Amino acid sequence: MDQNLRALFERALDDEPVPPPGELARTAMADGARLRRRRRLLGGAAAGLSLAIAAGAALQLSAPPPAVVVAAPGAGCSAAADGRATSVSIFLRTDVTEAQRAALDAMLGSDERVRTYHFESQEQAFEKFKVLWRDDPQTTAAVAADSLPESFRVRLARPEQYASFRAALDRLGGIEDIIGTTCP
Repeated sequence: MDQNLRALFERALDDEPVPPPGELARTAMADGARLRRRRRLLGGAAAGLSLAIAAGAALQLSAPPPAVVVAAPGAGCSAAADGRATSVSIFLRTDVTEAQRAALDAMLGSDERVRTYHFESQEQAFEKFKVLWRDDPQTTAAVAADSLPESFRVRLARPEQYASFRAALDRLGGIEDIIGTTCP
């Protein structure tokens, strides 16, 4: 009897039109896809770490080296939507070559869409991670500096240039993930 009810229920749902997703749903689906991809890459214990990196990227405002300005929690940063972003975090692959890193650095240094940028080593990312997760010693103890990716932190000159900037990055090698955020 249960199988018949299930079949009837599924048939009833098949006849229902699927409502088009709203802006909030589209943003949630895009964020969910990005999180699932990162979780697959980093695995079990490191999944929490990837969320911390994404949160750090969302709170990150770049400044010229060596100074790095980090936005305070709750500063209103959000995932890039509608092809607009003020800040971009470019996470490098673990097997990135020196030539790929140098090519990306040269591209960022000469691109008119880039206002400022800086490189963040694994050690610098680890220090930032320890500050962000200082209230959770189990998490900080479970993570090593070499489990965090190197990255470039970029501040764009104009938010509407994010889509074209990301397309240019997609043609380069050595990049694992690109996360755009909009901060006031």
